[in-house]
Amino acid sequence: MNSVKKIWFSLTLLCLSVPVFSGGHDDSEQLQALLSPVQSLQGKFTQTLNDVDNNLIQETQGEFAVQRPGKFYWHTAAPFEQVLVTDEKTLWLFDPDLEQVTIRANDQRLQQTPLLILSGDTDVLSENFLVEQLSDQLFQLTPRERDGPFQTLTLQFEDKQLKSVALVDGLGQTTLLSFAELVPNPELPASQFIFVIPAGADVIRDE
Repeated sequence: MNSVKKIWFSLTLLCLSVPVFSGGHDDSEQLQALLSPVQSLQGKFTQTLNDVDNNLIQETQGEFAVQRPGKFYWHTAAPFEQVLVTDEKTLWLFDPDLEQVTIRANDQRLQQTPLLILSGDTDVLSENFLVEQLSDQLFQLTPRERDGPFQTLTLQFEDKQLKSVALVDGLGQTTLLSFAELVPNPELPASQFIFVIPAGADVIRDE
């Protein structure tokens, strides 16, 4: 599976269970005040991946929907199409190119990934991240895991609405997610977060 093409899937699945460290000033309450009023959200995104020298490696676009707690739909458009869906208990990844669906249990390791920011419980932010407020609408999150899948997350807000998420991984590569056409607190059907496996698709159960 191409690691660039599947960056969000990798971030979801590659979290390690390691000791937690503490320390540093924490501004999680200020971040929670911005995130907590949004119980569901849908919109479109543009995702770019740049190397350590800021050279563009890849750009993709798509649409998403989230609902707290833990429900997530992420659809990246062609030519690098993939669908990531979780209903809080089960996570599905569909790769149309391979006609393959990977299924796994949605467990606590997702609390250490960027998915927590959009779909998780904001009350546990301080348990998983050291949160630093850099300005009125800019926050930097550092995982409390010693060897997590990324080094920092930077959240940019505009008029109290999340506009972008920048992630720096262990290789110094930066993934930037820019959001558009956001609809806060829409009524989302339960079917949005249940993936129906296409006929003929190969199924891999990662247990």
